[in-house]
Amino acid sequence: MKKRISIALVSILAASASLGATAYAEGEADPGYTEKELTAYYYNAEDTGTIKALFFDDLPSVPYVSAVDYINTVFLNKDYTSEESGDGVYTISGATGSFVVDTVNDTVHFDDYEKFVTLRTEREDKLPEYLGFGDFELVGELHPTDIDLSAYNIDIQSIDGELYFPLPLLSDMFAYSFCEAVYINDSVCFIDPFYGVGDSYIDYTDFVNSSERSEDMAVYAYNELCFIVDNFYGNPSRTVLHDNIEEKGLDRTLSETSEYTAELKEMLLSTDRIEYYKGLYYLDSYLYDGGHTFLTYGITTMNALYPEAVVPAEVLDYIQSTVSYPEVDPFFVTYSKSNGSQGMNECKAATFTDDIIVKEWENCFYSEYGDTGIFSFDSFSSEILQPFHESLELAKEHGIKNYVLDLSTNSGGDSGVACCIFNIILNRDYITYVSHISGNVYHDHARTDKNLDGVIDEKDDKVSYDFNFAVLASHISFSSANMIPVFAKDEGIVLLGEHTGGGSCCLFTMLYPEGGKFSCSGDLSVIDANGDDVDLGVEPDYVLYSDNEDGSRDYSDMYDFAKISADIHEYYGDTIEDNSDDSTESIADENTEIDTDESTESVADENTESVADESTESVTDESTESVTDESTESVADESTESVTDESTDPVTVSPAADTPVSSPVTGNLNISVIAAFAALSLASAIALRKRK
Repeated sequence: MKKRISIALVSILAASASLGATAYAEGEADPGYTEKELTAYYYNAEDTGTIKALFFDDLPSVPYVSAVDYINTVFLNKDYTSEESGDGVYTISGATGSFVVDTVNDTVHFDDYEKFVTLRTEREDKLPEYLGFGDFELVGELHPTDIDLSAYNIDIQSIDGELYFPLPLLSDMFAYSFCEAVYINDSVCFIDPFYGVGDSYIDYTDFVNSSERSEDMAVYAYNELCFIVDNFYGNPSRTVLHDNIEEKGLDRTLSETSEYTAELKEMLLSTDRIEYYKGLYYLDSYLYDGGHTFLTYGITTMNALYPEAVVPAEVLDYIQSTVSYPEVDPFFVTYSKSNGSQGMNECKAATFTDDIIVKEWENCFYSEYGDTGIFSFDSFSSEILQPFHESLELAKEHGIKNYVLDLSTNSGGDSGVACCIFNIILNRDYITYVSHISGNVYHDHARTDKNLDGVIDEKDDKVSYDFNFAVLASHISFSSANMIPVFAKDEGIVLLGEHTGGGSCCLFTMLYPEGGKFSCSGDLSVIDANGDDVDLGVEPDYVLYSDNEDGSRDYSDMYDFAKISADIHEYYGDTIEDNSDDSTESIADENTEIDTDESTESVADENTESVADESTESVTDESTESVTDESTESVADESTESVTDESTDPVTVSPAADTPVSSPVTGNLNISVIAAFAALSLASAIALRKRK
């Protein structure tokens, strides 16, 4: 047995010894662990089985399970095996490749980590009909991935030729399978965070009513958090601690940066669960990235599920009544300052009137002015694909020259839907990502149903539109709504408006070792064609705003369609066709089908579609009271947080609920993480954070 975390836990060990400990014959050496058969729940309360777990004497709160058994549970292919090569070194291999484990030095080596975890899971049947997997293409040189677990005091054990990892470690290392697991209520619960019931079938009653954490769990959970942040957190460039974490990791960053971060570390190591979540709340501030990272997401949503429970109620009350550490305040002054969102929203509502709106759907609308058509929507969701297709056909039928994708008040969403849209507009079928953990760059290709006939086939290759395509974006355009402007510039499509809101990382949802969900910016980040980071957004080709003397922004040009048309024609080097009379005529014929109340609602209110049921449950009446005037205008559309590009004035960024990885699938790294997580409204997270 290797030396592991040394903690005096006499009473805990005594208690654990009675929990189904394997009996050993008299004189037989105590192996230093207890073996148990645990009930396993597979994604719901009905599908059950058993799983063998080992509880080591010096870490009695954390189960170790067979790495091979775990992988064969969460991967679709069940042929993974391990082979020992001597000196405590094992190779686990199967359909997606292999990796090497050194149990003496507690290291893991992948030749190609992304290839190993890029897989189809049991949830593959959830793949939407409009999206299919393409190639996962390596761009440039392949870099291996080496993980040193000893740096986090996390041990790997080998017993009788079998490899055992801590269950939370396996759940985190293979989170790209979109199947995760947690030990709770003396059982192992597997969850699918994107489909089905998530972790809602887990009974958290004891968890939310007890503020006590065991000392060994407190230490392990802290070490695991450091492991996640150092390896699988995307560490977006806008965060306060970005440079520190990049240089020396989370643990040293917290210990050395300031008295506040040192205090925060002690809170994270607390055996008081409420104090622990206060620490996570403060860490949230330091890791604030525009809306993807929300470390207290799980406990705050539990307040709605367990309204009488002690822990979530006290944590939520603390969040609503507490501001961040003083050293974080300047960051929020820069990044959270409203920079004209209300003015832009008012301009949009005043401009898109009945006389130019050709057709309106529940969550979007299509307008025409002269030779220019504009399709406007505020969130990427599957419901906008059919209207998008119809708007293209209307534009074609009406002889439109310029087709504008209006993302000016779009805070992001399902990047699988974004794939479908830019596949047509940009004639591009992939997202380019760089991996934080390995440095590898990939084109993640997707096949899309471009004609929306329910089948992805050769007919989709014939779908094409001869428009001058353009993208209209602003500081609100976050994550998926930042990704399309980035790719538009890559592909030579004109970008109009304002510096975009940024947000480049994929979105992860994960489980803490003792239970409860959290979200964070994940390991994969969108990059542009030059390989540059786009977390702080991109500049437009044509600016459509001006700055007032008082520092506010005048957005009257943002929806000046005569100027937009002229800019587009100038960019593409062609001429403006004056068909405004014909355009007005064609609009009048169809205007009778427009519901003006719906129109006003979809323009001025902008966002109700971006907040899913799950998120609305997590925002109580009290939380909305804690939102400042700046944030209330965009809690739903996730648009008031601002980010400063080093070379530009501050621009506002959306604190979105959105998912920067692609679609609701369970396969490719990116084209999989996303849609269901659009159900998580991180806007409500911002609502819960009362900032100065």
